[in-house]
Amino acid sequence: LQSDVRQPLTDSGLSALLDHYGATITCVCFMGGDGEPDEVARLATLIRRTTSLKVGWYSGRVALPPNFPLHLFHYIKLGPY
Repeated sequence: LQSDVRQPLTDSGLSALLDHYGATITCVCFMGGDGEPDEVARLATLIRRTTSLKVGWYSGRVALPPNFPLHLFHYIKLGPY
């Protein structure tokens, strides 16, 4: 999204975006979500379960939380923006 619409990214909202863009996209990259890494992982699970898209996460964290499910992501970038 290019504008800040201040809406939480829900399962139904994410599914609607994926349906809207369809075959025109190859990857979903989460930007932020640093305060809720479990939620980012949960949404990544939804994408991996329902599509063949690659999944990335660009996080401002300096390290991943313990036991973070790396297998859900194709790309992870950590550090300051």
